[in-house]
Amino acid sequence: MFAREVFSLLLREELISQASVEKIMGWRHSGFSVHSQVKASTREETERVSKYMIRPLLSLERLCFDEKEGKISYRYGKEGEEVEKMDYLEFIARTTSHIPDKSQVTIRYFGLYANAHQGKIRKEGQKDHKLLIIEEEHPRIPRRGWAEMIRKVYEVDPLLCPRCGGQMPACA
Repeated sequence: MFAREVFSLLLREELISQASVEKIMGWRHSGFSVHSQVKASTREETERVSKYMIRPLLSLERLCFDEKEGKISYRYGKEGEEVEKMDYLEFIARTTSHIPDKSQVTIRYFGLYANAHQGKIRKEGQKDHKLLIIEEEHPRIPRRGWAEMIRKVYEVDPLLCPRCGGQMPACA
C-alpha cells in the first residue's frame, strides 16, 4: 500500500513514468519492504515511532548553501537558533556516512530470534524447535483526536483561527 501511494504521488508529479513503476514493482527487492515483527506496546513507543516517520532527520528548510564561501549552514535546535557551518564536501561525507555498507547488518535480533539462542537449541539436540508466538491481548489504547496529534507532532494548533486567534468551533 505504501509503495502504491509513493508511486501514485510520483506519477501525479510526473517524476516517473508508468513503465518505470511497473519495472520497479516487478523486481524481487523493490526497496519497499517493512520489518513488521516488532510492534510498539505502549502509547509512548507508538508516538516516538510516529514522530520518527513523520519528521525527516535532515530538513531542507534548515539548510543553506553559501556559494561564495562554498559552505553549507545547517540550523538546528528547537527553534533553529544554533547554526553549524561546514565545507560542502564535509557535509556530503557526514550525510553519506549514515548509508550502510553493502551487506552490512542493520537489523539486530535479540532473545529467541538471536543466532546465539538458535545455536544453543541446536547443540541441545532439539532439531525441530518451533518458536511459539503467543498473542497477548493488549488493552485497546483510545485514539487521540486528529487535532491533538497534529498539535503534538507539528507543534501547531490546527484549531486556532488565523484571523481572531480563537478556537475554530467558537469563531464564526
